[in-house]
Amino acid sequence: NSKMFLLTFLFLYIPCCVTAELQWPENESSNESKTVLDLSNTGVMRLKKSFVNSSLITHLYLTDNNIWKIDEGAFDYLPNLVYLNLTGNLFPLEELNFGGESSIETLILDRAINQHNDRGYYNPNDDCSRVRNYRDHSRDVQNIFTLSISMNLPKLKKLYLRQNNIPSIDLLMVSELSEIMPNVTHIYLSENSIDSIRFIDYLPATLTHLFLDYNLIRNFKVESLKNLKTLTLDGNQIDRLCNSYEYCLGLTLKTAVNLENLSVSRSGLQEIESDAFDNLQNLQRLDVSGNQLHKIVKHTFDNLTNLTTLKLDDNKLVTLPDICSLKNLEHFSVANNTIRAISKLTFCGLSKLKVLNFSGNALQDISVGAFDELVALEELDLSKNAFVSLPDQWLSPELSLRRLHLNNNMFTSLSSLSLSKSKNLQYINIGDNPLTLIDIKILTTLPENMTVDIGKIASVPMQLQPDLNSPSYCETCQRQCSNFYN
Repeated sequence: NSKMFLLTFLFLYIPCCVTAELQWPENESSNESKTVLDLSNTGVMRLKKSFVNSSLITHLYLTDNNIWKIDEGAFDYLPNLVYLNLTGNLFPLEELNFGGESSIETLILDRAINQHNDRGYYNPNDDCSRVRNYRDHSRDVQNIFTLSISMNLPKLKKLYLRQNNIPSIDLLMVSELSEIMPNVTHIYLSENSIDSIRFIDYLPATLTHLFLDYNLIRNFKVESLKNLKTLTLDGNQIDRLCNSYEYCLGLTLKTAVNLENLSVSRSGLQEIESDAFDNLQNLQRLDVSGNQLHKIVKHTFDNLTNLTTLKLDDNKLVTLPDICSLKNLEHFSVANNTIRAISKLTFCGLSKLKVLNFSGNALQDISVGAFDELVALEELDLSKNAFVSLPDQWLSPELSLRRLHLNNNMFTSLSSLSLSKSKNLQYINIGDNPLTLIDIKILTTLPENMTVDIGKIASVPMQLQPDLNSPSYCETCQRQCSNFYN
């Protein structure tokens, strides 16, 4: 029995301080069946040659141990291993070797690479002392990442290298990454210290997803991005998006003609040149939130005809950019800027827009008919603005709007919301407004099955405090006005 043999082998081979958990697939005949060996958090420090010998194991977890030494041939007797997770260990990259027949498709090395520098004192015969030393100095060591022929992974598709303090990636004895990883599609390099992107020119044409968020990249201009579909550069130091400007010190994506997802949030971005997206006709999702954008010039988005999601949150925009060309836009968010008004021509022809977010601006005015062309709009967020009232018929009864957020404004009565014609609304949030009264008559004009979320009522500013003895107030609140009636 092959299962019993493997269990007996592991029991005899693995030290008593290590626990192993085997999970057998419920349906062994299924193409999706997998056998998992989980040795996470077991205190393993060394992987000896052929430390596991089994054709059954497909997924191996060695996460959060203290592995500092991996012998050559450690994984040679795992012919069907497709997933290897070594997150949270302490070995130099050159310790990894897979021969030439590896079946690994996913390799996770997050927080795993540690360039041993032997700083501090430790007993070389005491692994625990050695590990403590490596842990103590791991934050101070930059891990020069050099890929060599020993990392030959012909079937690898996803490579994770996050949080390894990698400043750059070099190649040794290979001219291109395709020589050792010819089928890689996803590379995750988030949260390192990369400041040079020269290695991108050596990436294989199979690469479709590249994650470089939270590094130290200032200048991104390469010629080999033709097949890339997803690029994330959040949290870098890129202050400009360019295209034709030859001397641009920022992000240039002229060759990324098949890019579908681009994220450059929280990168200190100050300017987007008008032709920055001219070659990105296939872009579907764009996130430039959390930057320093004051203005986006007209026609900047004209070529993004396939864009479905646009995020401009947390910038310094005073006016809305021109988005009339974005005919396929479904989600648009411009929260936490300083926009004061929404005019009638703002959303010309955006017939597919479903979600619109203006939360956290300085809005005081909306023109009647501003949303009339948004025939597919389902959710509108106007919370955390400065509205005191909204004009009659500001929402057309023809709209499909289902959810409306008006919380955290300055409304003092339900009538100031002007919602009597909004027959399709199912939910409205009016919490944290200084409502002085809730008129039952107004509630009866709202759709029968609509949920009104009042949250908590904000404290009423002194200048908005009602005169309890005035006839107009007492008509609806006689019990509070005894002096007027006596």
